[in-house]
Amino acid sequence: MKSLDEITPIIEEKLNFMRFFLYDIRFIRAGKRGILRVSIDKPGGVTIDDCEQASNAISTILDVEDFSNLPYTLEVSSPGAERPLRTNRDFKMVIGHFLRVAMKKDELSAGKEYIGKLTACENDTLALDVDDGQTIGIPLSDIEKARVDVRFK
Repeated sequence: MKSLDEITPIIEEKLNFMRFFLYDIRFIRAGKRGILRVSIDKPGGVTIDDCEQASNAISTILDVEDFSNLPYTLEVSSPGAERPLRTNRDFKMVIGHFLRVAMKKDELSAGKEYIGKLTACENDTLALDVDDGQTIGIPLSDIEKARVDVRFK
């Protein structure tokens, strides 16, 4: 029986081959059953067909690798439009979108929040065009939480 930690790199490698990124993977016990939740992403977003293809590939891996001694349900989905952005890859995939960025509470930023258009993410620093027309640099290490600021036309 392989654990989630052992199976995750195998799933991630397969998803990368399929041109998806593993955003998150969790196994949740629900009584005598379990739920394996896998969130995938790709530039431009994930479709239902993408989820189906990934689900089929992951299901085969889980059968071959003998994943769980509990009966479980596999759920494959997109992380959603308002997912937390955490890594360089997450930010690079949303360049050109508006973000809502909450800063860590410290002496300088005092929990400040910025809203602006992401123009770049390089060297662990965001370039964010804010409303007053200036571009500010925000180190990823100073961010408490960041999400795409969904806007409707």
